[in-house]
Amino acid sequence: DMYDGYHFSESLQGVYNPFSVLCALNEQRLKSFWIASGATEMLPKILTNFERDVEKLDGSLIDMDYIETSDVNTTNPKLFLYQSGYLTIKNVIEDSYVLGFPNREVKKALFELVIPIMLKKDKDETENAIQELKMNFSTGNVEEGTLCLKQLIAHTPYSTQKKERFVFEEHFRFILKNLFYICGFNVKEEEQVADGRIDLVVETSNIIYVIELKMSDNGGTSAATQQIITRHYKDAYCASHKSVVGLALVFDKDNRGLKDWNKV
Repeated sequence: DMYDGYHFSESLQGVYNPFSVLCALNEQRLKSFWIASGATEMLPKILTNFERDVEKLDGSLIDMDYIETSDVNTTNPKLFLYQSGYLTIKNVIEDSYVLGFPNREVKKALFELVIPIMLKKDKDETENAIQELKMNFSTGNVEEGTLCLKQLIAHTPYSTQKKERFVFEEHFRFILKNLFYICGFNVKEEEQVADGRIDLVVETSNIIYVIELKMSDNGGTSAATQQIITRHYKDAYCASHKSVVGLALVFDKDNRGLKDWNKV
């Protein structure tokens, strides 16, 4: 799950990342070693233009002849990410390859590069804030955790010129989902339950967070809180041995950030 998953031909013969395997054996523990070997100077420049498309690359198609004969270029992120090891062949459909992330280690490393670009923040500042976010949500410190989110998301630029409310909500949900993923949490988006769809379900080792997002001009904290309660979102996880916490988050499109929150 961490280091396997590379395929370089139609036979789909699996290959482990030798560098990461050797590092793991040397240190006697599983952790992410890819970032020390796989980062390139060109990659952040490419991701600056395609940061919102990275997720869509998982499961995307590319022509066999193109992938085998074309030179690396910065106009096609799929080809560059394949040849630099961030994507690999996952399946074959007729004369096309299905590309995807090889494993957890590589996907995490890629999103760690994407997030600072997306947030337009310094990488060191982002890394420190994410560590605090991880610690606070892991221990159930919602107040400090949401303050970390507010710091990270503050004044994030929008990737679209559309002004519809759902576009703004989608923008913030996309960022939150990737922040929680980098923390190592299990994240589900628009999870279908009996009475509706939960915007985000974030699962740590001890806690399940049921998160509802609203814009400040769409009912705010009250509407998000009521939706969690009246649609029984928390009840969907009552059989779990983990604590279940409802979290209403309200965002403001003018300030481009997290405005208010409520623990349910």
